[in-house]
Amino acid sequence: MKLYLTITLLAAHSPYDTDRQIASRTWADALALEDAEGRGSRRIIDAWSWLEKNKFLQIERGGGAPPKRIILRNALGNDTEYVKPTSPYVSLPVGYWENQWITALSGTGTTLLLVLIELCGGKNREPVQTVDAVRKLEYCLSDDTWTRATNELKDFGLLTIGSASSASRDLEYARRRNTYELHKERLADPVPMDVLERRIAARTATLKQTNGLARD
Repeated sequence: MKLYLTITLLAAHSPYDTDRQIASRTWADALALEDAEGRGSRRIIDAWSWLEKNKFLQIERGGGAPPKRIILRNALGNDTEYVKPTSPYVSLPVGYWENQWITALSGTGTTLLLVLIELCGGKNREPVQTVDAVRKLEYCLSDDTWTRATNELKDFGLLTIGSASSASRDLEYARRRNTYELHKERLADPVPMDVLERRIAARTATLKQTNGLARD
């Protein structure tokens, strides 16, 4: 997701392609992937392959060198030419890149950020929204992914979750639903380093514990 978003940023004008050769390790560095020369580079190559297989990109290769060009294809994945979106569409503030939120947020956090920009955005929508079961299914995120991503956005101060009651169809009881208020303006500020360091430490501890269990 973060790789694709960054490619769309670089290929923002016709002919909607990257006009330079960028090595996979450079992409890995830019996205702050661990071991940019090794595993990070392989993750970029795997992501390129997935995006190309699913017709989001066309890649012109040149032997063992970095791709000559990466060309955007239609975001519908129907293998047609890329068409610049018109209103309504979802966009990320440039602060997502300028202030290094792209390296602080996980792929799932970024995905939910886009979902909530769509859910809570628009001139005719209230800034605080609820999500019913049908709408949630339309976003194709599992409950576990939704929970982890909302916790991440809350930690970084990008999301406030409240609750609201709504009557059921038979009016026998009031159902409580989460409400979501996105603070997209926070992307114009630097990443809160105390939150980032705490989340990195927690992730490192989890990985160590998982590795220890695997050895046992």
